[in-house]
Amino acid sequence: MLVDSHCHLDFFPEEEISVIVKRFPGIIIQNAVDINSMKKSLIIAKKYSNVKLAFGVYPTRALELSEKDFEKALSFIRENKDNIIALGEIGLEYKESQEREKQIINLKKLLKLAEEIKKPLIIHSRKAELEVLELLKNSKVKIVLHCFNGNTTAVRTALEYGFYFSVPTNISTSKNLKKLVKIVPIDRILTETDAPYLSPIKGQRNEPLNVKHTIKVIAEIKHITEENVEEQIYRNYKLIFE
Repeated sequence: MLVDSHCHLDFFPEEEISVIVKRFPGIIIQNAVDINSMKKSLIIAKKYSNVKLAFGVYPTRALELSEKDFEKALSFIRENKDNIIALGEIGLEYKESQEREKQIINLKKLLKLAEEIKKPLIIHSRKAELEVLELLKNSKVKIVLHCFNGNTTAVRTALEYGFYFSVPTNISTSKNLKKLVKIVPIDRILTETDAPYLSPIKGQRNEPLNVKHTIKVIAEIKHITEENVEEQIYRNYKLIFE
């Protein structure tokens, strides 16, 4: 069974979501980015049994909220703990924002919530890989590093901490992601799309079905069959999220 561990279905036109989901033979983890996204995600998941939910507030979206509104978002996640399998997409975004101290405070609150409701974390860490590893190294929940672009040392450190990595479909054009797949054992890898972003084909919109492309590249790098990659990734999914 295929797994897209990181997708944004709510970013697609509503009339296209059904087609995209129904042609994907596997599980999609819909990652919300703010409270409106969470509400849309609930509606989507009610329609499609293969769509699972991760609720979170994207780091730069969180900066736009008052402390009161951020706490409301945390409360919404807590209230829906039985409807979700993870907290995501959350983390640190240092490329687009320099408000680092506030981002760290917010991430710590989300980590505390994840430990309270016993849910894994799906982590964004653009230009903040080392800071994320340091903040999460003692976490009591499982950690999935989404589209991780840290160097070899950072990857090995994350492995030592027991973290997992989700590999996006643009791996074919990324030397860094190929290097990551060489280093990381297959039992620590998930596939993702970040759809509608990070398409393997330049100029085209991404979608969950493209995880087949990632599986093909992983199989080539690891010198194993695509079937073995798909089966192991599904086992990894079950270990982390079920």
